Amino acid sequence: MGSCVSQQADNSYVVSNRNINKLIKEDEKKLKTEVKLLLLGAGESGKSTILKQMRLIHAAGFTNTERETYRSIVFTNITESMSLILESMEYFKIPFSDSENSQYLSLFHNPSPSIVKGRPFPIQYLNPLATLWADSGVQSCYEKGHQYALQDNMSYFFESLERLFSKTYIPTDQDILRCRMKTTGIVETVFQLSPLTYRMFDVGGQRSERKKWIHCFENVTAVLFIVAISGYDQCLVEDKDANQMQEALMLFDSICNSQWFVNTSMILFLNKIDIFREKIKNSSVKKYFPDYTGPDEDFKQVTHYFKRKFQRLNRSVIKEIYPHFTNATDTNLLRHIMRSVTDMIENLSLLRLDQVIAIIVGVSSIIIIKFLLFRNEVVKFVVEVPIEAKPGWNGGKILDKPCLKDASNPGYITCYDPATGQLLDTIRAHTKDDVKEALKKARDAQQNWVKTTFSERKRVLYSLLNFIIKNQEEICWVSSRDTGKTLVDGKFGEILVTCEKIRWIIKHGEKALATEYRGTSPVLPHKLAKIEYQPLGVVTALVSWNYPFHNVFGPIISSLFVGNGILIKSSEQVAWSMQFYSKIIKTCLMECGHDPDIVQFLCGFPEFGEAVVRSGVDGITFVGSCEVGKQVMKAASDNLTPCILELGGKDCAIIRHDANLSQALPITMRGTFQNAGQNCVGLERILIHESLYDGFVVMVTEQIKKLKVGSILNDDDIVDIGAMTMSGQGERLQNLIQASVSEGAKLVLGGRPFTHPKYPTAQYFEPTLLIDVTPNMTILKQELFAPIMIVMKFSTDEEAIEICNSSPFGLGNSVFSGDQNKGEWMARRLRCGMVNVNDFGATYLCNLPFGGVGISGFGR
Repeated sequence: MGSCVSQQADNSYVVSNRNINKLIKEDEKKLKTEVKLLLLGAGESGKSTILKQMRLIHAAGFTNTERETYRSIVFTNITESMSLILESMEYFKIPFSDSENSQYLSLFHNPSPSIVKGRPFPIQYLNPLATLWADSGVQSCYEKGHQYALQDNMSYFFESLERLFSKTYIPTDQDILRCRMKTTGIVETVFQLSPLTYRMFDVGGQRSERKKWIHCFENVTAVLFIVAISGYDQCLVEDKDANQMQEALMLFDSICNSQWFVNTSMILFLNKIDIFREKIKNSSVKKYFPDYTGPDEDFKQVTHYFKRKFQRLNRSVIKEIYPHFTNATDTNLLRHIMRSVTDMIENLSLLRLDQVIAIIVGVSSIIIIKFLLFRNEVVKFVVEVPIEAKPGWNGGKILDKPCLKDASNPGYITCYDPATGQLLDTIRAHTKDDVKEALKKARDAQQNWVKTTFSERKRVLYSLLNFIIKNQEEICWVSSRDTGKTLVDGKFGEILVTCEKIRWIIKHGEKALATEYRGTSPVLPHKLAKIEYQPLGVVTALVSWNYPFHNVFGPIISSLFVGNGILIKSSEQVAWSMQFYSKIIKTCLMECGHDPDIVQFLCGFPEFGEAVVRSGVDGITFVGSCEVGKQVMKAASDNLTPCILELGGKDCAIIRHDANLSQALPITMRGTFQNAGQNCVGLERILIHESLYDGFVVMVTEQIKKLKVGSILNDDDIVDIGAMTMSGQGERLQNLIQASVSEGAKLVLGGRPFTHPKYPTAQYFEPTLLIDVTPNMTILKQELFAPIMIVMKFSTDEEAIEICNSSPFGLGNSVFSGDQNKGEWMARRLRCGMVNVNDFGATYLCNLPFGGVGISGFGR
C-alpha cells in the first residue's frame, strides 16, 4: 500500500493566502459594481464644469465653505479677464471710446488682491469694471477674445457686477459652473446611481498636465472626451499659434486609437454648443477649416461636419463613438444627457462579450479563469428607413388643406407631415374584419410564445435594444416626419425612455414575476401558500400619437416579456410611422426565430377603436382623452375586460417663495414647451409665489422670445419647437386664449397660429405666455396639449395647494423649493398620481409606476 504525506504549510503562507483571497474578492466585487469614467480633452473644453455638474446632480452640491472658495475664484476670473482684455486692446491698437477710461489701466496691471472670507469684493474695483465693460472699445476687443484665449462666459460675470459686489454675495450654482480654475493633478468625483458606483476622473487638459493621464488608464469603463466645439476659431492658452479644435482632433486620434482603449467605449461631448450657435453667425468656419463646404451659419450642417470629423478618426471596426452635443453649464440638459450616457454604459455591459479575469493565487500555482458576463447572442437585423424620413426631403405634394380623412377616398388615411404639409402616403384604414383576423393570428402565435423561456424573451429584447441604439437617429427622423416634433424631443421622449424600459425589464423583469411564497396561519401550518404570475393571453393597447415610437414599444416589450400576445391600435395621426415601427419588431422576432404574428398592428379612424375594445381581448390599456376613455371603459364592461386608463392631465408646477428661480426657470420652460406642449405630463399651470412673480415673468418672457418654431428636418437653422400634430388646434387654442383675456388674463406673447414662410399649410402655434390667470377661468378647465405657458400667482402654501387640487385632473405635479423637506411636505398634499420635487417629468424614471387619479384615469 502506498501513501502520500505532506507537511503542514507554513502559517505565514496560509495567512498571506487568506489575505490575497480576501483582496481578490473585494476587487471582484468592485469590478461588478463600479464604473470608471475618464474625462479627457484639451484645455478649456469644459471638463471641470461637467465634474461640477455631477456634484450638483448626483451629490449634495457645494458646501458653504466650498462656495466661499469659489468667491475668490470668481473675483480672480473677473479681474484677470479684464486685465487680459486691456492688454489685448494695446496689441490690437483698439482705443477706448472714452479716453478717460485709460486711468484704470494701472489698477488691472497689478495682481488681484486676496479675498477675505465673509467680506465683499474690494469696492474700488466695481466702478472701474462697470465703466470699462460699458466702453465700446472694450466690447470690441472682447469680441476678438477667440484670438487671445479669453475665458468663455465672462460676459455673464461682467453683466452681474452689482450682484457680485454686494455684501451678501454667495456664488450661485451657475456662478460656480461658469467660473474657471485650471485643473492640476487628478480630480476624482464619486457618485452613486444604484446599483453602480461611478468614479469620474478629470485630468488637466493643458499640455503640461497630459503626462499624468497614463496614471488613470487602467480599468476604464468609458472615456468621455470633451471638445469645446466653440473653439474652432480659438487659440490655446499655452500656445497662441495652435488652434483649439485642431488640438482636440489630434488628441482624440491618439486616445481613440491607443492600445489602452482598444475595447473602451468612447463618448464624445461636443461642448459649449450655446456659444458655438451664436459664434458661427460672425466667425467663418471655412476660414479655419477650408474643407467645410456648407453655409457658415447652417448650424445643422456645421455641427454634423465636426461630429463626422471626430468619428472618422476611429480606426477600429468594432469600437463605437457615441456623440452628444452639450452645454456643460445647463444642468437640466446635462442631467438628461448623462442619464442617456449611464443607460448606454449599462446597456453596453449587457451587449458586449466582456471578460472578467479572476486570479486565484495559491502557494504553488496561479489559475486564471475567464467568465463571460453575457452569453445571449444579440441578433442583428436591418430595416430600411423610408426615404421621406430623411432630412431635407421635399418630394411630397404640399396639401392645400391637410386632413387625415379625404371624403373622396373614405377607406384610406391621408398621411402628411404636419411641419410642412407634405403628403407622405395614403394607407388603408383597418376595419372590424381586420380586428377578428388579427386577434386570431395573435392567439395562435401566443400558444407557442407562452412556452418560451425568459432567456429567449430577453434575447429578443437585447436584439431590439441593440437595433434602437444603432438606429436612434433614423427612428427619430421617422417620428419627427410623422408628428412634426424636433429631434431633441425625439431623443428624450422616444429613444431614452424606450431604452430605459427595455433595460429595466431585462434587468428586473424576471425577478418581478418570480413566484412569491407567503406565510400561513397557525391553524394551517401544513399548507404552502404562493402566488404565481401567469400571462393574460392576448391584450390590446390603444395608444396616443404624441410619442409614436415609445407609446407603441412600451406595451409591446412588457407584453412580450410576460408571455402575452398584443394588438397595438395606434392613432390614425401616426399611421405612416407605424409601418416602419411594425417592421422593426416583426423583423426582430423573425430573426430571433419566433412567430411575428404575436404582435399585431391596427390603425383606423376613431370609431374603429370600439371594435378593438369589444373584440374579446384579455386586457386593455388606453392612452388618450377623458371622453374617449369613458367610452372605452363602457365598451369593455360588456366582457368585464380589465382596463388601465391614462387620460391626460393639467399638471401644475408650484414655485415656492424659497425656490431657486435659475433652477426652476429652465425646467418649467422644458416642461411647458417640450414637444410643442404635447405631453401627457406637460406643465399646463405655473403657480408662482407673489414675491417671485414679477421677476419670473420678466425672465421667462426673454426666454420664450428666443424660441424658434419650424421643421427640424427641413429648415436650415436650429429649431426649438415643432408642429402641432393634430389639425384644427390653432383655432381652438386661440379662442380659449381670447376668452381668458376677456376674463382678465394678460397675453404677453403669442396666442395665435404661426404661419411658416415656406410651408403655409403646416400646423404651428406660437410659443405663448399668458399671465395673471385665476382659478375660475375657462382655459383651466380643459387640457391644452400646446406650447402655452399659463402663469398664476399665490400668497401662501395653502392657497397654492388649493389651486393645484381644484382641477379634476390628477396626473402629475411639481414643487420647487429651496427646502427639500418643505417641498416633499407640499408634494404629499397634492392630489395626483405622480409628483416631482425640483424637477418635472417622472416618466423619465421608468422604474416607477405611471398613472393618475381623478379624471386622469386609473391603473399602473
